[in-house]
Amino acid sequence: MKKYILFLLVILLLSGLMLSGCATQDAQTPEEPEEVVEGEEMTYPEVFHGSTSALTSSVTLVFAGVEPEFKEILGSDVRMINVDLIMSQAIAVKERRAQFWNTHLGSAIRAIYGMEEFASEEWGGPQRLRIIWRGGPTILSMIARADSGMTTVADLKGKKVAVYPGGEGFISACLAHAGLTLDDVEKVPTSAYNDALRAVLEGRADSAFGDPPSSVVQEIAATPGGLVFLSIPHDNKEGWAALQSINPSLLPIVTPEGFAGAQEAWGVEMLGFPNSLYAYDYVEDAIPYGIAKVLHQGYESYKERHASLEYWTLDTALDVFVLPVPMHSGAIRYFKDQGLWTDEMQEWQDRQLDLEDKRIEAWYTALNDAAAQGIEVAIDNPEWQALWKGYLSEIE
Repeated sequence: MKKYILFLLVILLLSGLMLSGCATQDAQTPEEPEEVVEGEEMTYPEVFHGSTSALTSSVTLVFAGVEPEFKEILGSDVRMINVDLIMSQAIAVKERRAQFWNTHLGSAIRAIYGMEEFASEEWGGPQRLRIIWRGGPTILSMIARADSGMTTVADLKGKKVAVYPGGEGFISACLAHAGLTLDDVEKVPTSAYNDALRAVLEGRADSAFGDPPSSVVQEIAATPGGLVFLSIPHDNKEGWAALQSINPSLLPIVTPEGFAGAQEAWGVEMLGFPNSLYAYDYVEDAIPYGIAKVLHQGYESYKERHASLEYWTLDTALDVFVLPVPMHSGAIRYFKDQGLWTDEMQEWQDRQLDLEDKRIEAWYTALNDAAAQGIEVAIDNPEWQALWKGYLSEIE
């Protein structure tokens, strides 16, 4: 497994050099029609363009294990735009430089609902982004050096915590579980997710938000100080209510034994959300249809290429009822063609589409309300964030 991950990293690094500088600027835009190859149900593009995180992130490494199946099943290649910041990943999809987004629900929901750093007029509020495939879980918690003496998130009070753009919401949720806020810790600003983990590795911070498969987390585990994943006790119902009030996509998960080879995480009560694929509603059905086909039919080939891919099963993809976003019509078309789409799933879809319309309507009402009250619409204005969060909380 280590040799395979090393091989993937070499391939991804070479791809990153070719795609470019910040990759987000120079990647080929898929707006114009490309040469297509014939598929069984429809035509697929010669190249699928996706947006994802940094080359060494677990989200990227997981999907890299699937990529060879696109050529095998569809005869298509995959080109990914790799960038660490969540906002930059989302913008690549919105600007149509990528057709789909490979990320976890915890990040996607902020862009889809227009929350936190996405609560700006520049972003445009809630988006009609749809899920294509619900993958296996991304399991996370606050991490620290084992020799720090910390064992649960409650131990973070007064400690140095690495924060990064787009990550404060997750960290705030973890702290809320213990009745803490960011004011109860010493924030150590960093540039992005991996930089925050490196702050712990280099001794600049005591803790950061991390996941077991991350290469930097594994580096920390190999140091003399060792690694500990701070527990987020599942029997603390009030704590979980406070946590989910900040981010409703976060779910309690116990890390299964054997997961990612990260023994420090096994059996620890943590949180998680599905690592999934998303596309805007206007993306032609062939893209999500082809992705669903690859993930369904290629499972036996890719499931052992990364520890997380074992959980990218068809049953997981079809368990849509806990998802707070609608599914793309192309993916629905694939499931219908396989005889897998049910009346209950259609009822769930109709409900999610209705909630999507309500979020968009609420956004414009909130903008008008802010203007009437003289509240500046800015992501760093807590008064605006509270106003918009209030509108979102009232949607039923």
